[in-house]
Amino acid sequence: MEWIDIKKQMPEKDVVVLGYYPTGDEGGNKVATAITYNGKTLRSDFPNSTAHCFEATHWMPMPEPPSVINFK
Repeated sequence: MEWIDIKKQMPEKDVVVLGYYPTGDEGGNKVATAITYNGKTLRSDFPNSTAHCFEATHWMPMPEPPSVINFK
């Protein structure tokens, strides 16, 4: 999977994706789950928490979960 620039394509509305956002003052870059916001930007999927508020510049679909091995 590759990162998709939000200026080129937005994910479907209300579908959780991985969002990439530069953090600037905090240093480094971050990846977190995100959803569409007003159809124009991606925001954290924790809308009631200011600690998780960010605007992503890129996104990608969520990866498939790992297969679970059942040891008996």
